[in-house]
Amino acid sequence: MDNATESIVKLDSLIRQSHNPMIICHTGADPDALSSLAAMKFILFTHYQKKEVLAVGERIPAALSFIPGYNEVTNGSIFETLQKNSVDLLIFLDFGQLHLASKLDAGEIKKYIQKAGIPVAIIDHHPAEHKDIEADVYINIDPTSTATNLHLVFHKELGFPIIPKVADSLMYGIIADTNRFKFAYGQHSQAPLLSISAELLAHSTVSIEHIANSMERIELATLKVISVFMKNTELHTKEFAYTLLSNEDLAAYDLDSKKLGDAALYISNLVISLVETATSGVVIYPHLLEDNVYTARFRASSADTPVDRYAKSLGGGGHPQSAAARIKANSAQEALAQVLAIIEKTS
Repeated sequence: MDNATESIVKLDSLIRQSHNPMIICHTGADPDALSSLAAMKFILFTHYQKKEVLAVGERIPAALSFIPGYNEVTNGSIFETLQKNSVDLLIFLDFGQLHLASKLDAGEIKKYIQKAGIPVAIIDHHPAEHKDIEADVYINIDPTSTATNLHLVFHKELGFPIIPKVADSLMYGIIADTNRFKFAYGQHSQAPLLSISAELLAHSTVSIEHIANSMERIELATLKVISVFMKNTELHTKEFAYTLLSNEDLAAYDLDSKKLGDAALYISNLVISLVETATSGVVIYPHLLEDNVYTARFRASSADTPVDRYAKSLGGGGHPQSAAARIKANSAQEALAQVLAIIEKTS
């Protein structure tokens, strides 16, 4: 913890010295990224008395509007926000790879930061080996979520009191990224996680039941996409299941492509690694912003059958029980063939 403590002290100093900090989450925010973005804004406003806090993410899904703080962050261009404001500190939350900041402007963002000499801090929980951003401060203490790291940094180490708005936001991130405490990020991760959650719940205005119900609520259009994923589910082996959805499926079943991501997340978190005897699986679907690119979401029901090795072999990454990669292919079936080939080779 010594190195982490030094980094936390440096982060605290950078924040106190800054006049116009900007916090950023990755594009297409998931609940942990958005929850952390909102919580961080509350922390800077309340504990550091920052009058203006730029909290920005690109392509934040409207489906996450139930998360506390959704309406208090900006869903817009990071590069344009940088250009329009005299930012003197950047804090990246829930990612350490620059291309995850923006689909279109990652290169321009990098040039701008370097030219302006803006200090950069990262608070993340993903494996450090994937980080490609040069940062003045890098904090990655707990593997379960960025939300838990924010709690450890600002409440446990720096001693700030837990305010209900922050506790509410952080609990959404924790429950989402641990799949309601089911994921075990390493042998000794669950006991500290439950302790952190208990500390936050003591100050939170929402219950675990309420958070889980909010996250599990499904729009009818999303349910229709889920049904096609279900229809296409197969076992590759007794231990590995897969499903896929093609562009042809989108047209044939008149599906709303905007619901693909939510449907795929539902199937990957709650279905694919629990099909009959399967302990792991993959969900494959078109990455609609790029032609001939498919997203592969891997999940495992136990850390004993890690799936991050498959994602890494395909140029992606993640955790033993939750990982993802993007695959260049001419069809969903071709993308599946690449995945199955990697599995045969890696297993």
